[in-house]
Amino acid sequence: MMLDKKEALQMTIKAINGKEYLFLECGDFNPTHPKGWQTPLMVVEKTSK
Repeated sequence: MMLDKKEALQMTIKAINGKEYLFLECGDFNPTHPKGWQTPLMVVEKTSK
């Protein structure tokens, strides 16, 4: 959550081809974005310890 901007960002874990990935919304919500705009995603791969 980005409380200073009053944004709740979504995090989703997905398994693709046997590997786990974390998809994070990057935010930047703004009413001036064109219709259909979607927040960018950052993708992080889970590594083994």
